[in-house]
Amino acid sequence: MNKKINNMGKNKEAEKNNNLGLLYKKQGELEKAKTHYQKAITIYPNYTEAHYNLGVLYMAKGKNKDAEEHYLKAIVIKPDFKEAHYNLGILYGSQGKNKEAKEYFQNAIIIDHNYAEAHYNLGVLYMMQGKNKEAEEYYQNAININTNYGKAHYNLGVLYGKEGRNKEAEEHYLNTIVIEPDFKEAHYALGILYGKEGRNKEAEEYYQNTIIIDPNHAESYYNLGVLYMIKGKNKEAEENYLKAIDIRPNFKEAHYNLGVLYTMQRKNKEAEEHLQKAIDINPHFKEAHYNLGVLYTMQGKNKEAEKQFKKAIAIDS
Repeated sequence: MNKKINNMGKNKEAEKNNNLGLLYKKQGELEKAKTHYQKAITIYPNYTEAHYNLGVLYMAKGKNKDAEEHYLKAIVIKPDFKEAHYNLGILYGSQGKNKEAKEYFQNAIIIDHNYAEAHYNLGVLYMMQGKNKEAEEYYQNAININTNYGKAHYNLGVLYGKEGRNKEAEEHYLNTIVIEPDFKEAHYALGILYGKEGRNKEAEEYYQNTIIIDPNHAESYYNLGVLYMIKGKNKEAEENYLKAIDIRPNFKEAHYNLGVLYTMQRKNKEAEEHLQKAIDINPHFKEAHYNLGVLYTMQGKNKEAEKQFKKAIAIDS
């Protein structure tokens, strides 16, 4: 009887330390959290939750070997601890150990078939491996379990977009935005999709949405510049290319397009500056060399033009 009472006392003390660890982790005091998780395990070596929590903490600190050790201990003590299986899947996936990641995500699903996050991450894993059919299946599983799983809708949209299934891609990007209105990647992806389809008005709208969410989204400014350039709105194109460059100074495509725009406007000094900048960023930028040659030809600088044309030809050969 006394032994049982003593064990209950130890378990209570272990629980107290584990809870303190959770509290300190929430406050961002990771070393104190670690100390209390370790105390809990010292008092009660088979404390599953303390091993798991210590694994989570080590994983957050990038100590993957220690995290793996404690997740595995949690699973040995409690084989149906789905969160430990799932986190091991995440851990192995981050290390490129895809076989092990797949195994532990599947374990989590065997324990709980409605574990939407495990289905989703299996989809991510398969998509990375180019196994689109399997990826589609697991993304769809995640959505069937949780219809409001924004990331699953988005990734399914990306998958369909890669396969040229634009209508389905559009549907899932729009679903993502309904669920998470500030999901900038979905807005941007719709901009790209509509742009490819020649639906420039819609493309413009979604690039602008992306910028509202993230004012430093250089790609959206760049793509707006492309749209405006196509429409002949050169002032707006220039403004957006310059904004993209302001955010990302080494945005070679923005420098190149700005150089082409300035060439069209006979702004030779500015055109040369941006075409040369594109070449400085990427010396093998064939189109930039060629268009710099065109610019020099227009100015009667034939020697310089010949040099750039030769460089463009050399890159192509």
